Amino acid sequence: MNNTAQKIISLFSILLVFSFFIGCDKIDAPYTKEQSGGGTDTGTIQVVKKVLLEDFTGHACVNCPAAHELAASLAEEYDGRLSIVSIHAGYQAEPSGELPEDFTNEVGDEIFAAYNDPFNPMGLVDRNEDAASLSSTWAAKIAEEMALPVEFSISLTPNYHSDTRVFELSLKMKAMTAHSGNLRYCAFITENDIVAPQKNNDENVGPTPTIEDYHHMHVLRGSMNGTWGDVLAEGETEAETEFTKELSMTIPGEWVVENCHVVAFVFDESSKRILQVEEVSLTE
Repeated sequence: MNNTAQKIISLFSILLVFSFFIGCDKIDAPYTKEQSGGGTDTGTIQVVKKVLLEDFTGHACVNCPAAHELAASLAEEYDGRLSIVSIHAGYQAEPSGELPEDFTNEVGDEIFAAYNDPFNPMGLVDRNEDAASLSSTWAAKIAEEMALPVEFSISLTPNYHSDTRVFELSLKMKAMTAHSGNLRYCAFITENDIVAPQKNNDENVGPTPTIEDYHHMHVLRGSMNGTWGDVLAEGETEAETEFTKELSMTIPGEWVVENCHVVAFVFDESSKRILQVEEVSLTE
């Protein structure tokens, strides 16, 4: 084969390879879908039903550490779809000489009173009932809520200014289905890893009668917009309706910002039933 023929073949090969790449579709960066349990596919990202567990607790409650363990295991099982808010309220949350820390606040006290001062540990699962329930029922109630259709989506964008300790939160919410009745939205602040004594009667959880260096998790610190939040919509809300809200607050100096999360949710004003919840770190 002469040199001219070899050049023609080489040129033909190059053109063939080039045309192959030109003909291929462009592949964009991959999109990771969220968990699909009970979800509604809205395109590249799947919106799933998430659930809020409000755990009424107190550092003098000997049965509470076991309930905390249960809640943590359920959160791990649902892998990001279960948010926990530990509400320290009632006489078992009162500070004393042996238990000097005060984790109570006005928001927690008002929720506790609204549900008739339940015994600790009890809790609310999406506030889907008029009364708090025993921890032994949480798993079943959470599973029921997870299986419900998705009614709202929530997207959170946090912005923390370390120089001023001002925390700003942008909320984008969307009605996935039509809803009749007034809607409200709320944003709680929680803090993890607060080390302080906790009463305990379960040796499988820790020392008895007191765990001196107990790590209190998901402690309700307060709200960005009050106990019952702000009005989101009144009357009839059509499916696909979108909302954008902005909130801000100055984080108190005693809160460890790196351990704090914001837990935001949309709920029905009349029934108080929570339709959707989302959680994000303040410093994410």
